[in-house]
Amino acid sequence: MPINITEELVQLLNERVLYYFSEISKIPRGSGNEKAIADYLVAFGVERGLAVRRGEAFINGKQTHNVVICKPASNGYERLDTVILQAHIDMVCQKTMDSAHDFTTDSIKIIVEGDMMRADGTTLGADDGIGVAIILSILDSGAIAHPPIEALFTSDEEEGMSGAMAVDRSLITGNRLINIDAEEEGALYYGCAGGVNANFYIPITKEPGPSGYSAVQIEISGLTGGHSGLDIHKNRANAHLLMARLLRAIADAFPMRLIAFTGGDKRNVITREAGALFAVEAKNCESAIKLAEAHRAVFTREFEDVEPSITLTAEQVPMRHQAALSQDSLTRLLSAILHMPNGVQTMHTKVEGLVMTSCNLGVVKQEDDQFVLCSLVRSFDKAEKLDVLERMQGHAELAGARLITGGDYPDWKPNPDSELIARFKRAYQTAFDKEPMLESVHAGLECGYFADKFPDMDMIAFGPTITGAHSTAEKLHIKSMEKIISLLLHVLNQMDA
Repeated sequence: MPINITEELVQLLNERVLYYFSEISKIPRGSGNEKAIADYLVAFGVERGLAVRRGEAFINGKQTHNVVICKPASNGYERLDTVILQAHIDMVCQKTMDSAHDFTTDSIKIIVEGDMMRADGTTLGADDGIGVAIILSILDSGAIAHPPIEALFTSDEEEGMSGAMAVDRSLITGNRLINIDAEEEGALYYGCAGGVNANFYIPITKEPGPSGYSAVQIEISGLTGGHSGLDIHKNRANAHLLMARLLRAIADAFPMRLIAFTGGDKRNVITREAGALFAVEAKNCESAIKLAEAHRAVFTREFEDVEPSITLTAEQVPMRHQAALSQDSLTRLLSAILHMPNGVQTMHTKVEGLVMTSCNLGVVKQEDDQFVLCSLVRSFDKAEKLDVLERMQGHAELAGARLITGGDYPDWKPNPDSELIARFKRAYQTAFDKEPMLESVHAGLECGYFADKFPDMDMIAFGPTITGAHSTAEKLHIKSMEKIISLLLHVLNQMDA
């Protein structure tokens, strides 16, 4: 039977959410390292006498760790169709340059400042740990009204969605899915972009370190970074592109040999930091450093509205005669970076302010005799996604590189006639006496795979306000979480209507 959803009940659930988020934050759970958190979820269900299903498949070279916990309907709701509550258990692992945090062993250190929750020098993992914690609080509560629940916890969302790819009818039976992985309270999401990984492999040749040269180390840091989908339209600087511009300017001014280029480790993160080690003739060392430092002012002016904390350092370091890239390899590498499609490519023609297609160059790394450039292409339109890949292929051919794509995931087309959307709209009006926003999001949600696998499944995505996701500036707005809890309780409570 329906219950009275009081402020006291919402506060009680909120306290349990904070507790469970604190508990799972003690468990390292970066993408690809989810076994321990999956074990925790299985133990959680078993301890409460709930049915547990575990799915461990091998998808795209990755071991998945999906868990489903089933909770019977409350009194009076037994006849209703099952509702799936879904969140992903992995998180993006990013830390500041001075952080000693080890994401394979250390707990996330949570800091609460008023209405904001953040981590100490790392990503917080509210994306999507808070979704996991909300679902755990629902499973643990005996005070709410709800239909039969299948709590679906998926792995590897952030680096390939192999968990969502592995979900089948052996794990879930329901046809109504509520995804708790959105990041703006007040918005109900009913569509998302698809995406594909694009990797450039640029062969390089090396030569002995030149004599009579001095080595210079450059570091670019202090950028805002952020989510390569949700933040891509904010024109934030990409450290890879800034570093390539700077190195090109130095190479144009002086004979220069590149020894190393590093930056970024996640293709779905706008790169915050990059470093380079190069050599110039000793007589030009001071001038090269001055030229590098002059670019700090150039970059600061260019991004003054979005990057208030750009840091650029350049200093002479001992010349150890390391092997350096040949001139041809240097030219091809810098050209490949500078001409790589990056940022917003097109805007949606039917939804004002929504990005249609974007690219993000998230990783540049050297592997033996090649450099690897890793991008993520996102789009609501498959044809546009393929067009970007065609342009990248042409760019690769000109650069003497190979383009290899993978991890292609589908978009989720909006369904304005969704019964779940109608329920959420009514519940939002009941709870807050106003209309919610209905939106599609320029980011990949697992709903894209679920829509592709289960065409008859009705879905919606929502969540509390999270800012700075995928960066060390990630923050959870605690008050927004209370509203999300209230909304979910109202939706579940009204399922018998």
